[in-house]
Amino acid sequence: MEGKTITQDEIEIVYNLLEGRERVCIVDLGAADLTHSVRFREKFGSRASIYAIEPDRNYEAKNYHNAKSFQIDFTPALISGEDREAVRFYPSTTYERYTGSKTLWAGSGSIYKPNKEFIDKTYPTLDFDEEGYEVKSYSWDSFVGSRRIESVDYLHIDSQGAEYEIIKNMTKVFPDFIFAEISDFETYHTGVKLEDFDLMMFDKGYVLVATDEANALYIKAQKMI
Repeated sequence: MEGKTITQDEIEIVYNLLEGRERVCIVDLGAADLTHSVRFREKFGSRASIYAIEPDRNYEAKNYHNAKSFQIDFTPALISGEDREAVRFYPSTTYERYTGSKTLWAGSGSIYKPNKEFIDKTYPTLDFDEEGYEVKSYSWDSFVGSRRIESVDYLHIDSQGAEYEIIKNMTKVFPDFIFAEISDFETYHTGVKLEDFDLMMFDKGYVLVATDEANALYIKAQKMI
């Protein structure tokens, strides 16, 4: 994976990328407690349409409140490769067991089972509900269709290892920019490696702009012309 190093805060990055656009559409996929969504609203003001998606029930009540306060379209579900009425979701329970700085790993839930051996070595304070619970799942195509979204300027995707499945199954409304977490393919039993993700993004017509050890920023190749 090549590209410039990400040196700016993500909110500043997206603001600079979209500064000249009169209206912008931002999707925050894997929004956790809406921290990014709220910051997008504060930065872009009323010219942004912001859609946040998060399946973790521990955030649901707070997210409904914040979504109303900041005029964010919030969906308490998950996005995967296809529409399914019930998908097993494995939430992180770290926020229930730890306090202080150890709450860093809150919001690490995934549709993939956690790779316990890897996690114990790499993130020893990260715990999961390994039984999980069922949540409704939409494909990306179904979600944008249900909201009548015709274009997306920026997609922030932090789906804890499901990024590959979600983007691979996109067939319409390809975001101009995608900011994706790329560090979790080994944290869960995804069956995907970073090299697979790189190749898939290339096949989808995306070019890597910048990266760091955890995230990567891509642009749709035709937008560079």
